[in-house]
Amino acid sequence: MNNTIYIQIILAILFAVSVGLFFYQPWKESSKYYWILVSLRSLTITILILLILNPMITSYRSIKQNPKLALLIDNSESIPLGKRDHLLQNSLALIENNNDLKKKFDIVKYSFGSSLSIYDSLDFKEDQTKIDKSLETLNEIFDSEIYPTILISDGNETTVKPVLSNQFINKKPVYPIILGDSISNSDLKIQNLNTNKKTQIGNKFPVEIFLNYDGKQNIKTDLKIYKENSLVLKQSIGFSSNQNTKSLIFYLNAKTIGLNRYKAVIEPFGGEEFTDNNSKDFVINVEDNAVNVAFVFNKSHPDIGAISSIINGMKNHKVFYLSPKEFLNESVNYNIALIYDPDFGFNDVLAKIKKKNTNSLIFSENISDLNFLKLFDNSKLINKSLDKMDYQAITNPNFDLFSIDNISFRGYPPLKSTSVDLNFKDDLNILLYKKLYGSDTLEPLLFTYNIDRTKNVMFLAEDIWKWRIFCFKKNQSFVQFDSYFHSIFQYLRGSNSNLVTFHPYLFDGSEPIEINSQYFGKDLDLDLTSNLKIKIIAEQGNNIYNYPMTVNKNFYTVNLDGLPAGVYSYRVFNDDGKDSKEGKFEISKFNIESRFLNINYGKLKQLAYQTNGKCYHHSDISFLIKNLIDNEDYKTIQKVEKKSLPLIEFYFLIIILLLSITSEWLIRKNNGLI
Repeated sequence: MNNTIYIQIILAILFAVSVGLFFYQPWKESSKYYWILVSLRSLTITILILLILNPMITSYRSIKQNPKLALLIDNSESIPLGKRDHLLQNSLALIENNNDLKKKFDIVKYSFGSSLSIYDSLDFKEDQTKIDKSLETLNEIFDSEIYPTILISDGNETTVKPVLSNQFINKKPVYPIILGDSISNSDLKIQNLNTNKKTQIGNKFPVEIFLNYDGKQNIKTDLKIYKENSLVLKQSIGFSSNQNTKSLIFYLNAKTIGLNRYKAVIEPFGGEEFTDNNSKDFVINVEDNAVNVAFVFNKSHPDIGAISSIINGMKNHKVFYLSPKEFLNESVNYNIALIYDPDFGFNDVLAKIKKKNTNSLIFSENISDLNFLKLFDNSKLINKSLDKMDYQAITNPNFDLFSIDNISFRGYPPLKSTSVDLNFKDDLNILLYKKLYGSDTLEPLLFTYNIDRTKNVMFLAEDIWKWRIFCFKKNQSFVQFDSYFHSIFQYLRGSNSNLVTFHPYLFDGSEPIEINSQYFGKDLDLDLTSNLKIKIIAEQGNNIYNYPMTVNKNFYTVNLDGLPAGVYSYRVFNDDGKDSKEGKFEISKFNIESRFLNINYGKLKQLAYQTNGKCYHHSDISFLIKNLIDNEDYKTIQKVEKKSLPLIEFYFLIIILLLSITSEWLIRKNNGLI
């Protein structure tokens, strides 16, 4: 309390006494109660002044704040599956019961699986493990504080981020505890498997399998792929401690229409303890929709043969080779119009395509010479160059309009094209950009565009035959390159429906159970303002589930992670009842945690190194505790807490004020002064 407050209080008292004396003038009266009235009146006025001024006093309190110690405990199913639950419980008890550690640190405990939660008890029922996500959440909780983290886990993650955020690196040390022997049991597993969701009857579809071997001995085994119970592929594979990973691509024939179930199996070797991760199911939908393709051109070029070979690899596509005049005289309704290098003589061809709402694929290296931009509503040519240049291709990693085989065109020979600047009514969906003299450009090389409910693809270059030959030299096969354009043809042959859905048929626990959908307006413009819902019916039990679908980027989506294993049918529909889409999916009983039973010592060691921490074996926890206690980086902080308080509590002043006023009134009343 400073001198100003003292002066204010003294002046308030003097003023109050002066008013009281002036009002009652007790020296003129002989009765003593006048002096009492002066005192009460002075007290009342003083309290009123104090209530107005509200004088404050400042208090200081010394506080000792211990550093925090975060205890992060793995609550996933892989802990008991690997028979490490008792080691985890013992390690946790040693840390919790150490009094010296509790004196130095404020220990905060969290358990984690797919997300972080406050520790209550452990049931080891989390079906996913996300260490990096849990550490990031922990960082958000403690913000800028510097604190150590003890991680009790087997180090296995079902979803892995590549790096930690910069807030952790060298600032917030993580001390992983190795549960059990860091020497792994020998294990062979299918790490991942990729394939198309659907294909056409008679086509070959790719199956990409990633295998991993964790062991020191040289082994040989067989990789087999079964369709139902029939063996369709077998290949012998060898592994060693130095060659412990394999990436294999196979091409299987689509012979049966409908949903085809396959199983990839890597045969266990002698002494392999865990075999749940030696197999993986996958399903592909084989469709039979014959597609008529009109291939319209008026000159010869090597590209014609290359494009024809691509289409001929799709057995359900029938190609009609036509001149512009022949196309105009045809009465056949083609599913796809393939136009190569159109000039002014193609104006009527393009007008017919637009009139009949035919999906199209146009190859042209010199769009600036064309008069067919009227095909696109509200599109115009802003700038052009008449010189042909050599362009290479850059893949757009953000393209997500439809599923397409991922090919890096790095190193592929350049193609001839002219530089153009196009302005379209709507944004393009760009698959490939142009690259000139080693520099990326914003010019599209391969893109899609919707017009009046039709799908259109444009490739603005020639000499595509060079790419196909390069792919063959690189891979001894055309399949990878042809599959890329097969995906484009599948997109073009697809229905021009307003409502489409995307999802794998089989969910095996390796990814979220999500149904994605897109809804298009009358011009096939993406509509993200509608109210889409989904109705799901379980084939066993006939349980019905209804969910709203929410917008996520360019999709409507719904997460169904809570559904039990089984086969389900669904119907996605617009709230106005005009459009709907039906489908089926299956959730397997597969437990992804069973694929990660060995300790991921490399992950834990990397995490400790990355955060300037250190790994400890569960039998060396006493050394970890001693290290933390002796570490001078974690000190108790002496803080001084400054607190401002009122000189006299408000409620106390009010009570005195009421008593003073009441007493003065009663004295005056009893003495006839009122």
